[in-house]
Amino acid sequence: MLDDAIGSNFDFESALRTFQNNDRCRKLTIKSYLLKPIQRLPQYGLMLKQYAKLLDPEKDRDEYEGTQEAIRIVNEVVDHIERESKMQEQSLTMNDLRNRIILTKPTKIIIPGRELIRRGQLDKVSRKEVHVRYFILVRSVF
Repeated sequence: MLDDAIGSNFDFESALRTFQNNDRCRKLTIKSYLLKPIQRLPQYGLMLKQYAKLLDPEKDRDEYEGTQEAIRIVNEVVDHIERESKMQEQSLTMNDLRNRIILTKPTKIIIPGRELIRRGQLDKVSRKEVHVRYFILVRSVF
């Protein structure tokens, strides 16, 4: 989506280039800045676990329980982000396939719950020659 916006809007692309070339940004791209908060979340979970090891569950009961709850919440958020990222990637892949496939009759390729399992080239061997075919294996979850 970001790449589409950059490719279609010259002003946006120019502003991003100016931003990236700024010394305060350390020559990092906008994508690296967008990824940083997501990459930090698992680190927060690890830091909280290390902190919890330093606490005495008997003496620091409230602090220990609060830390355990924070660990649980961070883990839930990380799991949610991973699931959403996987779903987004699947959606982009399915859209790409839909745009590339030429069908002889109208067929709904993208259906909620349909998941791409594998795609690739297979060789169909007949008596006289080998025919190259492209196969898409999907799972439909209802």
